[in-house]
Amino acid sequence: MSWQVFVDNLTGTGKVKQASICGDDGYVLAQSTGLTIKPEEVRNLVDRFSNPNEQFPSHFSVSGVEYNTTRSDAMIILGRQDTKGIAIARTGKCLIIGTAEGEQQRIDCETEVNKLSKLLLHTGF
Repeated sequence: MSWQVFVDNLTGTGKVKQASICGDDGYVLAQSTGLTIKPEEVRNLVDRFSNPNEQFPSHFSVSGVEYNTTRSDAMIILGRQDTKGIAIARTGKCLIIGTAEGEQQRIDCETEVNKLSKLLLHTGF
């Protein structure tokens, strides 16, 4: 399976500026050009999903950009930084990350990331 196809499809919608798919172990399976996600950033996100009832800082970092948390639960984390937005969904085995900037609406990005997460969950990922 080519994970890059899923990333390219997300960005191809025009609603997601950059995207990445990462394993729960912190390994980046595929990502958009210019997006550089560190393994420790992925592990921090996995911790948030694994312990949704614990208190976490009101911010998190992805690809060196610090986002303020606007929503966080066991299935999705949403964040915002000025005009940038981010949606991170968890499947059984990976995280799907999508960013939005400028005219791209954060809710549209969240919708596209959720669609892919449901597809991957349905297929066992």
